[in-house]
Amino acid sequence: MIAGDVMDSAAALLNDTQKQTYTYVAQLPYLKMALKDLRKKMELSNMPVTNETSAILTLLAGATEVSTLTTPALPTGLVQIQQLWESPTGTDNFIPMGKKDFLPHYLDGVEISQFRIYTWIGNTIKLLAANQPIDLKIDFIKELFNDIVDENSAINVINGDSYLFNRTAAYCARFIGENKTRADELDGFALDSLNDMEGIENKARQSISTRRRPFRSGYKRRGIS
Repeated sequence: MIAGDVMDSAAALLNDTQKQTYTYVAQLPYLKMALKDLRKKMELSNMPVTNETSAILTLLAGATEVSTLTTPALPTGLVQIQQLWESPTGTDNFIPMGKKDFLPHYLDGVEISQFRIYTWIGNTIKLLAANQPIDLKIDFIKELFNDIVDENSAINVINGDSYLFNRTAAYCARFIGENKTRADELDGFALDSLNDMEGIENKARQSISTRRRPFRSGYKRRGIS
């Protein structure tokens, strides 16, 4: 869908189908607010559409950080890391890494052949220095939605239209029309739409098969702590 479709519906909810008061220009800032609201709610609910896996990041021996400023850099749109994986470069033998609040200082200066653990501090992945190149993959929650500049901008979300036009209309009613009663009613419709959206996602998740980890399966992964 495009932004104009959402704003047409929002104007209709405000009894202004001709958009004499609630023009595209007037609505645009509030549509952007509604998109930010939806993005955060989808990230908080960990809806599958927010999930992404990075391309392989090859870190040279001695590398201790990955950020937006390093080479290789963090993937664009990363909001939060879900799982970090490592593999000796070129082997495609990825194993999960453990997340720690801080790296153990007793390993400062010690040569290691694999990272095994990491920290996430200041939007930077911190690592122990390895003595060989290592490939990383990042499973992460990504930031949704491109920048909306006008009514022709595409909005890349499925099943979010009802929430967006109700929430946009609610913002417009509250801050343009100064009609709190109508705004509260529209916010209620937006919440119902969000619940429906989450229900559809949860129903889809029920079809995903999971396998229990065998008892003491973590025994072989005991190590740095």
